Amino acid sequence: MEFDNAFLFKYSPRKDTPAAAMPDQLPEELIEARHARLLEAVNEIGKRKYDRLIGRAMQILVEGPSKKNPVRFTAARAATSWCCSTAPSGIAAR
Repeated sequence: MEFDNAFLFKYSPRKDTPAAAMPDQLPEELIEARHARLLEAVNEIGKRKYDRLIGRAMQILVEGPSKKNPVRFTAARAATSWCCSTAPSGIAAR
């Protein structure tokens, strides 16, 4: 199984949680290195998968304007992944 996208969060101790009080916490440098390595792997997989789609026509479901950039649309492709795209000429995000 491969993921072409991932939202990754680094562990950080939270006040009054059992994990925060556990001994042998990992050093921040190791946490950062593991996070960077995992993010790099996911990005490489995603790039490889998305590169195969260049030049192909496919159906997408446009959800509406992007919340971060109203000039772009948020859309789903085959119910498996989300993307943002600029609108074709003559189509405005509303």
